[in-house]
Amino acid sequence: LQLWRAYAAAQGHRFLLDAETYFNGTVFARYLGYYWASSSSQGAAESFWSRYDYLTPQAHSQYVPTDLFSLARVNDAYLLDNLVVFTQPPGYWDSLEALGAVVTRSEWTVWIDYDLTLSPCCFDAFSFTELICSEREAGSLPHIVLRDTPHEDYHHHCANAGFVIVRNTAIGRLFVELSR
Repeated sequence: LQLWRAYAAAQGHRFLLDAETYFNGTVFARYLGYYWASSSSQGAAESFWSRYDYLTPQAHSQYVPTDLFSLARVNDAYLLDNLVVFTQPPGYWDSLEALGAVVTRSEWTVWIDYDLTLSPCCFDAFSFTELICSEREAGSLPHIVLRDTPHEDYHHHCANAGFVIVRNTAIGRLFVELSR
């Protein structure tokens, strides 16, 4: 964290560490390698899965449902409102919620994965601002800058994939909402 604080200061940017927890549901099963959870821990939704035998884990294993998934119906509004399925522990996805909470606070927001690496030799050379401004030559500023795969920043890779820069515009905010 101190590295990112120092990097932001060196580049003339504010640093915000959002430590808020956004997921408040309950992981009730681990079927097929996924985390099956309720979307909320409030009210009747807390244990909504107990209504569905195909979601309720067997008593001896959270990895095996009591009944077959073939009994599920995709038009069940209650199920669709209460079930979420994650590929990783739900806390890892809180960063998308955090991005949604802060994107309207600044003209630009840089979302950095917790495992993003920045080569030490690029600490002074690599700049998120330069990535944004380099697009200006194409005629206008971008709404979103994605780094899906690394490319040559300078003479070698300065940052791996793992960040998104979002501009506080209707298109930028829509991107964040659809990502969540």
